[in-house]
Amino acid sequence: MKTKSANLSPKITALPGSVCAEYVRCRRSNCKCAKGELHGPYYRRFWYVGGIRYKEYVRKRDLEAVLEACSAYKQEQRAQRIKLRKFMNHWRELRALLRRVGL
Repeated sequence: MKTKSANLSPKITALPGSVCAEYVRCRRSNCKCAKGELHGPYYRRFWYVGGIRYKEYVRKRDLEAVLEACSAYKQEQRAQRIKLRKFMNHWRELRALLRRVGL
């Protein structure tokens, strides 16, 4: 027996990238998009790994959660950069102190 919670999508953790809306043309000659009125918006998440761009379709029902996950990832990255910057400043101070005492 399945419960309602089994039907819910899994919790989305922090995701790299950003979400963009795209409008597309279907290439049928008699469609409204052939006259300039494109289909959409369709949402896609774009991210890079090793210089290669990846993209995936985001369902409208998942859009809010994916946007929050991308925002959470950006906040985590920002916090890591701040921690690294503080560490590097402490490291520079320690090196300067060691040079002053002659070590």
